[in-house]
Amino acid sequence: MNDDEKKPASVADLHKLMTAPTIKDVGGPAPQEPAMGKGLHFGGLTPVGRHWLRFRKRGVAWSAEITPAVGQAALWYQDVKKVAPVTGSAVAEQIARLCREDSEVTTSIRSLADAVGRTDKAGRKVAFTERGIEWLIANEWLLKRVTGKGQKVRTTYSLTVP
Repeated sequence: MNDDEKKPASVADLHKLMTAPTIKDVGGPAPQEPAMGKGLHFGGLTPVGRHWLRFRKRGVAWSAEITPAVGQAALWYQDVKKVAPVTGSAVAEQIARLCREDSEVTTSIRSLADAVGRTDKAGRKVAFTERGIEWLIANEWLLKRVTGKGQKVRTTYSLTVP
């Protein structure tokens, strides 16, 4: 392997990287992926390798809401989910995902509610999301600034640590 680039130099190096801390697996090509096993066959995969194999199928749409948060927002979310109720945790997950590498995001409450995708017992998405936001604000995990009026209302959420 090239030490200065930290990239595998050959197929054998790639295989070694992906199977180093192996998960015991049955092996063989997956039935939904006929290209696996041709030239590069994995007997076992790391958790990261397994995760990305699910998304290798072409032509299959998958929701952006299932992508994990990254950067400082991911660390913020890890701290929040330890103490938050279900509503706060679900909202925090989507706010962290929308923030990406930043610590704030601007969106409407309806867009955020659609991203959260959860409903309360009465079937209301926005009410579930608002309850989660209220919990995060009350416990000083989130700051909220509202701009505009009417249909042009935009809300900016900033991540904070109490």
